[in-house]
Order: sequence, then structure tokens, then C-alpha cells
Amino acid sequence: IANPNGIQSYAYFEYGVDATYGFRGPTYDIGNGTNALNVVETSPQLAPSFTYHYRLVAYNEIGTNYGADQAVTTIASPVNMPAMWFQPVNILSGVAASQSATNYPFDARAADDFMYSSATTHFSQVRWWTREWNGAPPYVSPYAFNIYLYTNYPGGAGCYPTNVIQTWTFPLSECHEELFETNYLMYSYWAELSPTFQPEAGVHYWLSIQPVVNFTPQIGLGLSAYDVNVCTAMQVFALASIPDWTTLSSEQDIAYVLYPVPEPALFFALITGISLLLIKKRK
Repeated sequence: IANPNGIQSYAYFEYGVDATYGFRGPTYDIGNGTNALNVVETSPQLAPSFTYHYRLVAYNEIGTNYGADQAVTTIASPVNMPAMWFQPVNILSGVAASQSATNYPFDARAADDFMYSSATTHFSQVRWWTREWNGAPPYVSPYAFNIYLYTNYPGGAGCYPTNVIQTWTFPLSECHEELFETNYLMYSYWAELSPTFQPEAGVHYWLSIQPVVNFTPQIGLGLSAYDVNVCTAMQVFALASIPDWTTLSSEQDIAYVLYPVPEPALFFALITGISLLLIKKRK
């Protein structure tokens, strides 16, 4: 809560794992009124079931006021944890155009890479974020999403998605669409992959996620808060004079998260419990 006291004022949240914070959200215009205002922020990507510290900071031409330290524990994630590959979204960054459109035909794709140095398990879920532009509100939900998995070009060196080795297509109903950030109208999605995929150690892979929606609007994938990959994300978009895979001009990575296949122990326990109940009932 902040009160401008008659002077044009602004506010933002600081947050982090302790009271030193370290992260800052977007700035909000809270006007020049004389009443206390609620300042609400839809959080950026945060880890589930984790306690964060935060405070509200308000300022104007007179000075800056810092709110008291607060703490909040995030809810549990609806997807499998922990992540096998974690590139959280940066809500303040741009996007990488990626879209399949038929009424104004173009096939734009953005891809980002990952590679494991040692053997790992299958991944079965993927999460991503989108934002749209070049269209009037309200937000237009994609009809579906295409997900492509590439290998790097032969030889293993350099950066270039080449062979498509796996594809998945999901109707919107299977993508768990959710408004993720209100000020930037960013949406989040996650989907269950079938079949699952097990990366080989030392193999360079590229993941491309493509919304299927007619132009306009245009849709892009949110960019990551971290640059953790072997290579910068790449894009191909012939309509925009990018006819072949080209490094993103922002030189950033795409935000996406890969989650493992759930451990079978819990599933086995549930089945065992059901069997015991059935046996007891028969007796």
C-alpha cells in the first residue's frame, strides 16, 4: 500500500531469497492522489514451495520510502519437480517470434539448445511463456502448439538446428493456459509430452515451440532471465527476411523448463493401496 500524498509517485517491488533482495519488478505509476493505494504485482517466475522476501518501494520528487520486509511462500508447482532444465522467463525482456499462420502464410520458429554432459532420465513435461503484438486486445489464444526437437548439425560444434528428430502437437486444451503477468499480458503454458524423450549424454539438442494462430496478432516466446545454454537462441522467419536459422539480435536465450517423468514409486504405492482395498472388500 502506498500514498502519493498529492505528488506524482511511482512504486515497485524488490524481492529475493532474503532481506537483501537482489531482484526488482516493473515500475507502477501510482498517480498523485491523497489516498492509500493497493499495489499488486503478478510475480515473475519463482520457484514453487519456496519462501521469498519482498518489500514495496515508493518514490517521488521528494524522496524514496521503503516498506517493511515481508515474506511469502509460493504454492506447489502443478508440474513435476525438480526441473531437469531450468530457464525461467524474464518478464521485462522482449520475445522471439514463433508462429504458424495460414491466412497470412508464414512459418516462424525460434529454437534454443540444451545438452547434458552425463546420462539423464526422460523428460515428460515442458513449460513456456508467450506474449503477442501487432494486434488489438484482447489476447488471442493459439489454436494449438507445435513442439520440435532438433539435433545440432553434424560434427557437434557450432550452433545450428538441423534434423527434426521428434515432434509433438498439442491443442490449446492440453496446454494449461494461464495469465502469468498482467502488466505485459504474458501467458504461461505447460504440456505433457507423449512419447517422453530421453536425451543422450553429450548430444546437442534444440527445442522449438511454435504457437499456431492466424496473423494478426503475432506471437513470440518469452526470453530467459539466464543465459545458460551452449549457444544463443536462434530464429528462422522468412517473411521477416530471416530465411535461415539466425542468432537472435538480443543474444538471449528462450525461457523454457523441462521436467522429468514422475518417479514410479508413488504410482506403485497407489496401485498397491487400491489392490489391498479391493482384496479387503472381497473378504
